[in-house]
Amino acid sequence: MWTSKVILADDEELQHESSKTSGFMLEKDIDVYLIVRRDGVKTGSVRVSDHTAVNSLRRTISVHQTDASGKAVVNESFSLPKQ
Repeated sequence: MWTSKVILADDEELQHESSKTSGFMLEKDIDVYLIVRRDGVKTGSVRVSDHTAVNSLRRTISVHQTDASGKAVVNESFSLPKQ
């Protein structure tokens, strides 16, 4: 679902770099992905956070993509319906 927000060239792919959790109840998952061309050159990164509100259980996904120079390419957040 969040991958549809990311802008990749035909010769680029996402490679998972790291994961962590944050928040007083560890309610936020944060994953960082590298954008890498087929020849191995890193062309950017994507940070995805998945936050579940403790009181309402509403999930909010945030996607922040930057290019190799650190310039923002995508910066979007969206909520998922309750399951």
